Amino acid sequence: MKEREIKILYLYPDMLELYGDYGNIQVLKYRMEKRNIKCIIDKYSIGDEKPNFCDYDIIFAGGGADNEQSILAEDLVQYKNEIKKAVQEGVFFLLICGAYQLFGKYYKGVEGNIIPGLDIFPYYTEAVEDRKKRCIGNIVLEVELAKGKPTKVIGFENHGGQTYQSTSTFGKVLYGNGNKFGDEKPYTGNKDYFPCRYPRATYAAMISYWDEQIGGLINKLKELGIYDNTIIIFTSDNGPTFNGGSDSFFFDSAKPFKSEWGWGKASLREGGIRVPMIASWPKKIKAGSKSDLICAFWDIMPTFCEIAKV
Repeated sequence: MKEREIKILYLYPDMLELYGDYGNIQVLKYRMEKRNIKCIIDKYSIGDEKPNFCDYDIIFAGGGADNEQSILAEDLVQYKNEIKKAVQEGVFFLLICGAYQLFGKYYKGVEGNIIPGLDIFPYYTEAVEDRKKRCIGNIVLEVELAKGKPTKVIGFENHGGQTYQSTSTFGKVLYGNGNKFGDEKPYTGNKDYFPCRYPRATYAAMISYWDEQIGGLINKLKELGIYDNTIIIFTSDNGPTFNGGSDSFFFDSAKPFKSEWGWGKASLREGGIRVPMIASWPKKIKAGSKSDLICAFWDIMPTFCEIAKV
């Protein structure tokens, strides 16, 4: 039987070691060897021969302070296309702290200094102005390592920045901060609609208020004796939106489909064109029944006209 082998490229071990990241490499190596997997670890730092990123199964980079990130950003940028190709070909990247930030659009420091990232992924990270304000402590996540099998992961967090526009997350925070630091980030009105101090809380309140009002409407219809022969339709406008301060990914608004940017409203993917629709008409529609009829908004008005015989 051929021996299994995994190749790891360890980036900048001499500079990205803020949190004892060499220990992560040793743990990976140890656990692989316990499973009879041969582990080959190559290292790359500034001045070394250019690596072939696609030759590796895992590429690892650890944490570093702002100064180290600034230096490494200048070296990493020369490999931007090669790294993108490796991502596209399925090479697994395990990035910690500063390394994670360098693979996004940019990192903004406490003083407002911008460290450009590789723009491999669409997220960006910004540090809060108050240096004393940090997310420090134990954290518990619920992750789905195997489909349909939630698993709890326990760890420790220590960060003073927040990452925005992340299209996917490792898991759901059950205890601790995760990527939410203190109060919500205000919506400034830069994507239409009015500014809002607490956009997520406001959105949730709007949905709750809407639900209450519909309940009041139904009660009124029953009071008037016309509920059984009244059609009420609830449906969605081309999937969950992405503007006006809304956070469809946070609320998982397109569930069971993807809710992140590019998969909901204005896309031709399931989350954008296959939207929920609920129709209530007690006199004609059996409660709890389902239909697989394919339709769109332009079918609604002709349907109403046919029902009303006009």
